[in-house]
Amino acid sequence: MAGVRAKWAAPVEVRRLVREARGGLDPWEKDVVGQLARGSRILVVGCGAGREAVALAERGFRVTGIDFVEPLVHEARRHATEAGVTATFVATTAEELADRTPASFDAILSTAPVYEQIPGRARRGRFLHALARLAAPGALIVLCAGWHRDRGPRRAVVDGVRWLMRRLGVRGVAEPGDWTIYHLSMISDPRTSCFLHAFQRPEEIERELRAAGLAGARHPEGPWLLRIPAR
Repeated sequence: MAGVRAKWAAPVEVRRLVREARGGLDPWEKDVVGQLARGSRILVVGCGAGREAVALAERGFRVTGIDFVEPLVHEARRHATEAGVTATFVATTAEELADRTPASFDAILSTAPVYEQIPGRARRGRFLHALARLAAPGALIVLCAGWHRDRGPRRAVVDGVRWLMRRLGVRGVAEPGDWTIYHLSMISDPRTSCFLHAFQRPEEIERELRAAGLAGARHPEGPWLLRIPAR
């Protein structure tokens, strides 16, 4: 996680996200938020430089954005000020926030690639439980998590060996699908790397969601739309 934080905090990545923050919501995001009542409390997990959070605040939602990368939170606050909107930005994690303010949001957007950059199924499970704790009864959780089908021989061998060693109880072995990446974008510094879990099929993500007690449908553009039961 320290490597992921450092990669996103690199000045070249911060500048890129600042430029992208002015782009507003993507079409699928507009479609999803169109289902929400004006004034809904929305949490953006992995808010970056504030693209989604500021655009949501401009639409009349009460928005909180969190990110564990301090320079990005600073830029998100500046973006909101320049846009003339009110939004709260906090440098924290979903797990930490859930301990302080449970059941506080009517909708939660977990942006890409937050989920894929959480190392280990157990840690991803804790993250999903945190999102559920943050959600108010009847809330919508939008989880952005992608997959890329890759059945090349190198991947098959590496993941097969990892699977076998973990079954034999060897400690400290990476999980199948865990990789090191060097580029978050075309302008990333290729000398530094960070973690990414590469899901091969949507069913792999669905299994982790079910294990956390979450269920829902996928939006045509890919994100999972998960409803918390109204109590």
